[in-house]
Parts: sequence; C-alpha cells; structure tokens
Amino acid sequence: MLEKLNFGKYCIICILFFFCVNHFSGFEQDCVLYTLQAINRIAPERFIGDPAFMLGNQDSFSLFSPFYGLFIRLLPIDSAAFVVGALIHGLFAFFVATLLWWWNRVFHGKILLLPVALCFFSLYAYGEARNELAFCTKIIESVPVPRTLSAAIGFLGLAFFFEKKWVSLGVIVLGTLIHPLTAGWCLPIWALFYFRKLRITLIVLSALFPLTILIGKDPWVESSEGWIKNSLENGMGEQLGRMAIFLLFFWVALKTISMPQVFKKFLTCFNIVLTIAFYWFVIALFAHHVFLYQVQTYRIQWICQILAVLISVGYIYQIYVSKIQSKRNLGALEKLLLGVILVLWIDCPYFVVLSICTILFFKARGTRFFKVFETGMLIASVAGVLLICFNVLELVPCVKPEYVYADKLFCLHPFIAMLSAVVLSLAIFVPNFRLTAVAMLAVVLLSIMNAWRILPRENFSIAYVLGSLLFIATYLRWSNQKVLKVCMTMAVAFMIVCIFLFFDCRDEQQKSKEKAMNQFVQTPPFPSILNRGQIFYSVRNYGDEIPRLRFLSGGYYDFQIGVGSIFSKPLKQEIDRREWSIYKSGESIDSNWEELSSLEKFQKCWNIVLNKDSLPITFRRLCRQNEVTHLVADEKMPLAAQDSLILWYNGEKIWLYACD
Repeated sequence: MLEKLNFGKYCIICILFFFCVNHFSGFEQDCVLYTLQAINRIAPERFIGDPAFMLGNQDSFSLFSPFYGLFIRLLPIDSAAFVVGALIHGLFAFFVATLLWWWNRVFHGKILLLPVALCFFSLYAYGEARNELAFCTKIIESVPVPRTLSAAIGFLGLAFFFEKKWVSLGVIVLGTLIHPLTAGWCLPIWALFYFRKLRITLIVLSALFPLTILIGKDPWVESSEGWIKNSLENGMGEQLGRMAIFLLFFWVALKTISMPQVFKKFLTCFNIVLTIAFYWFVIALFAHHVFLYQVQTYRIQWICQILAVLISVGYIYQIYVSKIQSKRNLGALEKLLLGVILVLWIDCPYFVVLSICTILFFKARGTRFFKVFETGMLIASVAGVLLICFNVLELVPCVKPEYVYADKLFCLHPFIAMLSAVVLSLAIFVPNFRLTAVAMLAVVLLSIMNAWRILPRENFSIAYVLGSLLFIATYLRWSNQKVLKVCMTMAVAFMIVCIFLFFDCRDEQQKSKEKAMNQFVQTPPFPSILNRGQIFYSVRNYGDEIPRLRFLSGGYYDFQIGVGSIFSKPLKQEIDRREWSIYKSGESIDSNWEELSSLEKFQKCWNIVLNKDSLPITFRRLCRQNEVTHLVADEKMPLAAQDSLILWYNGEKIWLYACD
C-alpha cells in the first residue's frame, strides 16, 4: 500500500491537510507593515514624514514588496492579501512535502513519509506556531509575510540539497532575497557541505565577529537603550532556552542515531551553523550588540523544526525496530536522546503523548497491562466526551460553562491530542487492534463535533481527526481495497469541506473593515497634504490603533509606527520623541515617563489621541511644537474644518482640521 502512495497523491493529501490546520486571519500582526511597504513601493509620496519609511526600513533588503504589490495592483487590497496568504500557504505545504519526499529516500525510506509530514504540519499549524505554546517561534504565520514564503523556498532548496547542488543554491539564494534572516541561514550550511575547507575559516571568523562591538559606531556598537536590555523579559529568554535544547538535541542525535553518511555530513554542517547562531544570540543579548541583535539569529529555528520532527519520528521508529521489538535494553545515549525529545516537545502534548504511548504499547504488548491500559484509555475518552457535552449543551443548569472549562483551548487541545496519539499508535504499529483503533477514532470524531461548537475558529483539532483517518487508511492492511478507497475519498472530501468552512476565519465585521480600505488604495484621504507624516489621526472604529493601514498612508503616530526598521537607532529615538510630545501635551503627567514600558507608553499616548474632550487642546499644543500640521477626526471639533469625506465602511463623515 505504501508503494501506491505516489508523489501526486502524497502532495495532494499534504496540501489539503495543511490548509485544514491553518487559516487566514486578515490584516493582523506584521501583515500591517508588509502591506504598507508594498503600498510604499507603489506610491512612496504617501509616507513622507513617516518614521518607519523616512529613517530606513527592512524593505530595502527584500523582494517581497514588489511581489505583494503586483497583487495589490490587480486585485482589491483585501482580496490581494487573502490570495497572497493562501498562495504562500500552498507553496509552503508543497515545498515541505517535496523536501520530505526526497529526504526520506536518504534517511529511512517511505515507511515514515506521511507521518512525518502530517506531524510537522500539526506541530506548527494554526498561524503563529500555536502561540499558546511557550517556546515556539513563528514558522507558519496566518498572514502574508515574507518570513513564511522565505522558509517555504528554503525548504525547497533543502529538498534538492543532496542531488542537485547548483539548483539547491539558486533556490536558497531566491529565498534569501525574499527574507535574508530566514532562508539566508541555508547559505553557510550549503557552503560548509560542499566546500569543507571553509570550516575552520568560518568558525574562526564567526568567533571573532562579535568583537566588532569595539568599533564603537552604528551599527557596530553596544546599545545603551532598553530595547535590548529588556529583551530577556520579552520572550528572548525563552528563545534562548529553545535554541539551547535544539543544540543539545542535534549534537546528541548526530552521535547516537544510525543514519546515512550523507545525512550525517549534512547534520554536522548544520550543527556548526546552529552553534554559531546560538553563540551570536548569547552575545547579542548579554553584550547588547546592536548588529547581532537585529540579525535575529534565533530565526534559524525554522530549519531546526523540520529536522527535529524528521529525526524524532525516525529515531522512535528505529528504537522500536532495533531495541524494543527484540527486547534489548537502551544505552545511556539512547535514553538521553529520548529524554531530550520529550523536553523538546514538552509544550506540545500531541508529540509527547505520541512518543510515550508508542513506546508504552511496545513494552506492554502481550501483557495483561496492555489490556488494562487499552480499557483505561477508552474509559478516559468517554469521560472526556461527556465533559465536553456537559459544557457545550449546558446539561448542568446550575454550573456555568466557564467554570466547567476555565480555559477551553488548554483543556481541549491535549485531550484530543491524547486520543489521536493513541489512535495513531494503534493504527501504525498494532494493526491487529483494528477494532479498538476505529472505536477510539469514533470518540475523537465525537469530540471534534463538539469542539467546533466550543471553538469555531480554533480549527487545530481537525489535524488530529484527519491524521487518524489518513494513517488508518494508509497503514492498516485492509483486505478489501474498496474499503481503503472509500476511507481515502472520505478523508479528501472532509478536508475540502473544512478548508471551505474554516480557512478564512475573519468575521464579517473584520471583512467589512478590510474591504473599506479599498477606498484609499488609489488615492489617500485628503491627497493635497504633502507631508503625510504630520497628519494626526483620531478616528474610532476605523483608524484607531493602525490609521496608517486603514488609510494606507503615513501618519504622525499609530500602534506600529516603530516597527520595521533595521540597524536604525535614529528611528527609535524619533518614536520616543513623538511619544513624549504627545504625552506631555496631555492634561497631566502622573508618572516617570522613562520608567514606563513600550506598551505602557503606547497606551497612555493612545488614550490621549482618542480623548475627544481634550483632543483640541492636545492638537493645538502639538501644532505650537511644529509636530503636526493637520488633524483627521470623526467628530466635529471647535476648530475650523478645511475638508471632509464619507467613509465607505460605516457611512460616517470624517473632517480635516489644520493648525491655526
């Protein structure tokens, strides 16, 4: 049956599955920045005076904006973002499937091809690498950004790594031109693999490179600003720990796992580059090296993630074949690597439970304990389904649902993961227990039916249902080929329906707001104003927080005004200056400004911006300081209005006011 899984069928399954477990969330996160960068490529005059564009921007290092801008020229801007996001997701799924197809022939053949692919998509699905998990870094994002596209192209370059040397290099270079800090990490790996004499030179230069901090000039300088000093408190400490675990995992794997010589050579080169990245990251955080901090060396983890899934699944399978099946004891390094795998995926119950249950099944097989464990899992499954039913249907009238499920996402995710892991273990490795696998799959399906009612936008759980369907259909030795075809057809149909229903997870209000931006694609609001960076926006329900995006134009201040610069200390200083100008223009100053975090500063400034009572006073003060020249507001002010227009989104009028 495995032989019948040809490349075409395999890719179709992977792509459909990927779209089921991911989604498009609209203009969120860094999609704001990249959309504005694309508009800036089309009409740069709109962003004159906008700090992120007048003081340097990362768009100078990427080809993504021309690519995205092409779609904006051809389609409405909300449709352009959706099409680009879906296209990036499709390319990502196809390129990862291609990578695993080629590499499995080198590593361990077709036997684990589909499990590895679907495990990877499950682990890093649903937008921001499942942001409820503490240690994850972004790899598959729910919005159109160059990082995901660059990683996808990088995966394709790695697919050709062993057999098409120069094609691989060309693809990697293309990915680097999309986002240098993502696919760019493949370049030193490629160089070390094919030019071994470069190893000593690269290691020495990399060890000495942090000494550039002694130059004492931007960007080769120690930062005295809080933006690096506070990094360990803002998630960088977790990234550092994650990189350390990856580093331990790959070096131990290299010494422990039996693998083809060509893959061992590749893993050696990768480990050298990962060690350099980790070393640079430590220096960046603790020596406050501006350049190394902005290079974001932790982004090499996108390669770590696919390799870790490939090696982890392969290693567990090897342990089963070589040790557990023949009842041989594990060595010290083998036990260490299993422990590291559990730590590596400690924040992902799906993979942890899959590993534990698989090993447990093998060790307990043929014993009384196996039957006890099997019965216990079924009882736990029924209990879990009843708990969901009580919560959803509110069958207990005296108990409010929020008390039954204090955190629905936290409770539901590991529960479905546990069930699916057991189903997969039974289906893949214990085909004699076919009936139990099907029974437990039914329990999972019941859980999912209720899960949709609890979490209509949290479609991660579809991964486990489809994983169970596909693994059972692919690996169980059904005597009747018609049954196999029916299972596969049902799985494909199920995925197509899920994609249609769940991939675009925006609600109608969000879609209306995004569609309304088309009003300003061709011409910004009040186009007679030349210095767009001195427009002060205060428009509720349309332009609040991100007026630059809503009006596709520059602005004096908004939520993302400080995002997007690289190696630019003047940008941070300009943002700080503008925030202080707004804050000191308010009614009162009730705290030490310098001690506030960036978020606290934003909240205080934005409260002033949206305070309609004090807004005229604030505007006049900013005018006297020559900070702004115009105000755009959605309410009549005791000021002389120069112009007005109607917003398509809600039919409201906004007014333009000028400084006296």
